[in-house]
Amino acid sequence: MKNLNLLTIVLSICLFFLAGYYTFIKLLFWKKLKAFENKVPEFQFKFAILPRWFTLAKICLILGSVILVVISLMNPHLSRTNEKEEKLIQGVDIIFVVDVSLSMYAVDLPPNRLTRFKEILLSLLPELQGNRLGLITFAGSSFLYCPMTSDISAFSDYVRGLDVDIIPDKGTNLLKALKKTEEILKSKKIQKNKLVVLVTDGEDQSASLYKLNFPLMIWGVGTTRGGVIFYKDETSNISGYVSKDRKLYPNPNDGQVILSHLEESYLKKLALKNDGDYLNLSVESNLGNKILTKLNSIEKNANQVLQDALKKDGYFYFLTPALILMLLEITLLEISSQKFQKKSLKKLEKTVV
Repeated sequence: MKNLNLLTIVLSICLFFLAGYYTFIKLLFWKKLKAFENKVPEFQFKFAILPRWFTLAKICLILGSVILVVISLMNPHLSRTNEKEEKLIQGVDIIFVVDVSLSMYAVDLPPNRLTRFKEILLSLLPELQGNRLGLITFAGSSFLYCPMTSDISAFSDYVRGLDVDIIPDKGTNLLKALKKTEEILKSKKIQKNKLVVLVTDGEDQSASLYKLNFPLMIWGVGTTRGGVIFYKDETSNISGYVSKDRKLYPNPNDGQVILSHLEESYLKKLALKNDGDYLNLSVESNLGNKILTKLNSIEKNANQVLQDALKKDGYFYFLTPALILMLLEITLLEISSQKFQKKSLKKLEKTVV
């Protein structure tokens, strides 16, 4: 039973109580009318008393529908809960290395660079179905934010959670991020065929022209003309534009406010060093086609994955007959009741005449 919990148990008890109370009242009322008819036989045609089989039929239909509704509330499975199945997954391990330093809040890509990247990646996820995806985030330090997963829905939740405050170490250290990426790529957690997607504005060049020795794509986020960095401190509720002395100024045109630029020339050199591709998210319109072309050039991983079989919901198979029984009780028996009462009235009219 999928929905066997306190709420469904309480609802079931209430339904059975109401059905039992209805049955008791109906039988008691029928019994009293029948007793009155026996005591006063000369008035036997003055009361359109329904026969006992009719009352019993109504009770059976109501009890049957209640029992079926209760079962549907429990939502029984129609497949074995311990059933397993093997699924063949073919794809590439794609690990996104995402810059979450303060400069990713620059507003040259509205609303800001990080949000624009998140929107673009979320729109691409349906096309990446079948691949395993992971996330490494970096600022002053780096860590594996989302382990490799083929669950696109779970991965999208991690993407939505990306924020510049998830790493307490401020600043940017691209070299540490690339070394962390290499460490993870060499572990047994990552499969043979893989792709690294580096997402950054390239302001930190501590990695120089680091050779990663793995297939690489670089997504440049921002514009070469640059943009100011807008930040809101959620704890103090203070917001403003980040200055060189790490203060927040209300005026974006203040001389102390930082103007962050996309270092495109450096990122292109880094991509060239790694025989990779460079894409500028501010101008690319067919990003999805380019990443799919890159993936198609990489040999796919093939894995047999043992997983739980889907448990088919069974509530529909009980709810439908319950509704049919209710419909019969409301329509057919009500029609029969009306016909019986009309016959009784006709008999009463004849006796009066």
